[in-house]
Amino acid sequence: MLAKRIIKLSVGFLLSLVAVIPILATVWATPANQELPPTRLNLENFGDIPNLAQDERGSQITEFDGTTTTISWSKVSYQSFQDGNWEIYVSNDDASGQIRLTNNSAADIHPHLNRGADRIAFASNRDGDYEIYTMNLNGSGLTQITFNNTDDVNPKWSPDGAHIAFQAYRDGQAEIYTMNANGTAQTRLTADADYDATPSWSPDGTKIAFVSRRTGGYRIYVMNANGSGLTQISNQPYSFNPTWSPDGAQIAFDADSDGDGWQDLWLMNHDGGNQRIIYDPPYGQIDAWAHSWSPDGRYVAFTQI
Repeated sequence: MLAKRIIKLSVGFLLSLVAVIPILATVWATPANQELPPTRLNLENFGDIPNLAQDERGSQITEFDGTTTTISWSKVSYQSFQDGNWEIYVSNDDASGQIRLTNNSAADIHPHLNRGADRIAFASNRDGDYEIYTMNLNGSGLTQITFNNTDDVNPKWSPDGAHIAFQAYRDGQAEIYTMNANGTAQTRLTADADYDATPSWSPDGTKIAFVSRRTGGYRIYVMNANGSGLTQISNQPYSFNPTWSPDGAQIAFDADSDGDGWQDLWLMNHDGGNQRIIYDPPYGQIDAWAHSWSPDGRYVAFTQI
């Protein structure tokens, strides 16, 4: 089953990825306002697949004093296996100017740019388990900010850059935590016996969307930034990777609503209304994983594997 999108990779799976690296390292985009007719496939499942890439683009932002500033965002951060190991890269949003930022024998995964596009948070197992690190856009200033003997992954910057939400396995299963950008004041927001993972901040920083299996199936939930006000908003089976539109009105995600074992790209309103598919890969045995939006909200970036 597609079940858990966790970061534990088997040696056999890693070796099998060598032939498909060009696909993994490519970020695709599709119009967010165009509802494409779904192509329903009857295919076997590809198996447990981890989150292989994370892309984040910038946008026009409204500062907390009420002023609006347009920042030139032209960078994409992602992970790639192209050099024989999971490393963090950055490039321009047209794929030019690719730079490798990490060079470690461990796996460096789940990069996420802050809103100012000058700092990247990511997870690495360079000390035996996955911990969260931050670094500058050029790879300098590497700083480890979590320290424990269980996995901390999927870090996401808050819009103001003051906090990071992340996924941790400290209580025997995945839960959502937040912390200050320097790693202090780590706070657990979810407390369920099942899977709570892949947090995503709303553009105003007041809410966090995430994936949970607390009702027996993977669905997307939204809660306040302090963990209160929990609400389920997606109905599609295997809902993963929520990401908010720049205006906060919509959430892109991927799901396997037709049960063919492959993820399709979906959109819904921020409250769960108007759920619709916008891309069902037509080539067979292919996943589409949601990742981020273009600054104008017209396009959704996703990874196709």
